[in-house]
This record gives sequence, C-alpha cells and structure tokens, in this order.
Amino acid sequence: MTSWIQILQALLTPTIGLIAAYVAWQQYRLAKQKHDIDIFNRRMQVYKTTVAFLVKCEKDVAISEDDFYEWIRDVSDAEFLFGQEILDLLEDIERTAAAIIFADKTNQPPVPIDDEYEMVTIDPKNVDRFNDFLTFRGKATELFAPYFQTFLKFKSVQKQSRYKELIKERQDALEKFHQESPASRLSDENDIPF
Repeated sequence: MTSWIQILQALLTPTIGLIAAYVAWQQYRLAKQKHDIDIFNRRMQVYKTTVAFLVKCEKDVAISEDDFYEWIRDVSDAEFLFGQEILDLLEDIERTAAAIIFADKTNQPPVPIDDEYEMVTIDPKNVDRFNDFLTFRGKATELFAPYFQTFLKFKSVQKQSRYKELIKERQDALEKFHQESPASRLSDENDIPF
C-alpha cells in the first residue's frame, strides 16, 4: 500500500509542472493574440484614415491643406506597422497632394451653377496631378489587403505585388486611355471642328 502512495507522491511534482507549463503556454498564446489584434487595429486605422482622406479629396475635387496635415499626423506610425510598399504608397500620396496644394495657392473656390450642382475649378496645371491622385484609392486597397488577410488567416493569400509594378500597370492603363480618348485624335489645329 505504501508503494502506491509513494508513486502518487512522485507523480505529483511532474503533474504540477505540466499544469504550470500549460497555463504559461495559454497565457503566452492569449498575449500573442492580443498583440496581433492591437497591430491589426492600428493597421486598420491607418488604412481607414488614408481611404477617408482620398475619398474626401475625390468628393471635394480639391485637397484641403488642413485635411492634408491631419492625414500626415494620423498615418505617422505606419513605418512601424507596414512594409516598404505601403510606405512608398503613402510617400507618393503625400508628395502628390503637397504638389497639388502648394503648386498654386490661388485655387478658385467652387462656383455654383444652380441649386443641385456645383462646378469646381482646378488650376489646369494640377488636373493631371489630381487625376493621378484619384488612382491612389484603388492602389491603397490592393496594397493594404494582404496585411488584413494574413491576420484573418486566409490560407490562399496571394503573394503581395510590388508597389512599383502596380504603378507601372496603372501608368500603362492611363497612357492607353489617353491615347484612345477623343481629344488625342485631334492631333493638329486643322482637325479642330470650329
């Protein structure tokens, strides 16, 4: 009878050790999940802020200097959360927006035409820049997506495309569009219909 008691006493210490190890592993797992959720939330905030800024600029057909500085402040911690392709995208957005804002401080305010619509005038030098600026929302969605899919543990996450390749594809599509547009067909002054 004493042999069973000695065996149980001998097994008690390893059992307590295994239970302690299991509890420590569970605490580690929960801490890692909490950290992953925190990173996800911070990344999502940068994404939402960027898209909201781009949508507001698209809606207003202008870039407010106050909104620009607020956006820069809100995405300042992106370099700690994302890879180089997102940082390149944010840098391009910042550079293009700054060029539009500071190219000419004499942008005219909206001119009302009737009760329903407003006509917004943009400095002709900035039209191409603003058209390029409007493409950033699609690029942002494509480039940010893998960061959120990884967190959600999608098994078939495609390899993330490089930002410069995406820029090249967009530029090729834009060039093709400009070549096919009716304005490009009027190549010299004799073709002008008036």
